[in-house]
Amino acid sequence: MALKMNYIKQVDKDMLKNVGFNYLAEKVEDSITFFDAYIKITNQNGDKNNINLVISIYNQKEGILLDQDSYSFIPDTSDTAVNFIKQGYQQIKANKYPTAIDLLDEGQTA
Repeated sequence: MALKMNYIKQVDKDMLKNVGFNYLAEKVEDSITFFDAYIKITNQNGDKNNINLVISIYNQKEGILLDQDSYSFIPDTSDTAVNFIKQGYQQIKANKYPTAIDLLDEGQTA
């Protein structure tokens, strides 16, 4: 499972200037939009009291890593709850990336 959405990455113009690309820093926009960026939970740890996620954002599936983010939540541990990874995607879609759409892995069903 993963998510897909348009992702806006802020450009660090100071970094460009610091490495000698002043001309580029003056010409580049403040942000770049990556259409249909691929968002995947790449690490999770925790227990029934708290789950910590590492979220990786790529330009496309199996593409270039654009950014990483983190998110924490208290999981549902009831007998009818879905696993922690699915809960993680539900949480980040609802609370962090509300415009994202679900992507299923090959052979996976909702």
